[in-house]
Amino acid sequence: MPMTDLLPTLQSLPHADKIQVVQFLVSQLEREEVIELLTPPELYPRWSPFDAVDAAEGLLKMLADVKQRVEIPHGV
Repeated sequence: MPMTDLLPTLQSLPHADKIQVVQFLVSQLEREEVIELLTPPELYPRWSPFDAVDAAEGLLKMLADVKQRVEIPHGV
């Protein structure tokens, strides 16, 4: 159906139906874009917390710095 035929039909729809049409079109566009963007998962790097020694050391240092600046009540 050509766009010139479709537009008058869409304009004559009730408000609720227009919203449903918009939602339908957005979901269709999302699916098309996702299909184009996805490649096999083995091509994406996967981060894991295992062997993240630098991150752990950074967090421990940050906690020690905060502990020096802020008096933390006992039992917390």
